[in-house]
Amino acid sequence: MVLNSERIGQMRSAPFSRFASLALFTVALASVANLSIWLAAQFLLQPDPAFLPLNLGPVVFFSLAGAGGAALVYWLISRFSQRPAWLFRRVASVVLLLSFIPDISLMMGGGRSFPGTTAWTVAALALMHFATWAVCISMLTRLDRQSDVSKRSKSK
Repeated sequence: MVLNSERIGQMRSAPFSRFASLALFTVALASVANLSIWLAAQFLLQPDPAFLPLNLGPVVFFSLAGAGGAALVYWLISRFSQRPAWLFRRVASVVLLLSFIPDISLMMGGGRSFPGTTAWTVAALALMHFATWAVCISMLTRLDRQSDVSKRSKSK
């Protein structure tokens, strides 16, 4: 991670309220995306209620925690990195891959840990991980893209 005093000064002078608004919108959008996937899974798959990871409570909690955690990580990266969007995309991609480990272990365990585990219910969970990742990547890096555009327009 390259430190750049000019970049750090820009991020510190940027209004936190602007980032906080974007972060809250990102968390809300990721939650809506996951609730949409949950609703489709309930309708199409009719999962066993004993399969706890696909119940409403865990879906809402982990949507909020995942997107909120991503927002916090992006904010921290943006405080110190010269290229926060580039770095955040890489960190988020690694976290996405790591988030599939519990899904894979659910499948490898043959459903012993949660009754009602099927390949389709685990696929629905994995799709939620991907949806959260996609929303966070596209939304949280928006401020960085906007500052790049404003820099280019000022230099013309």
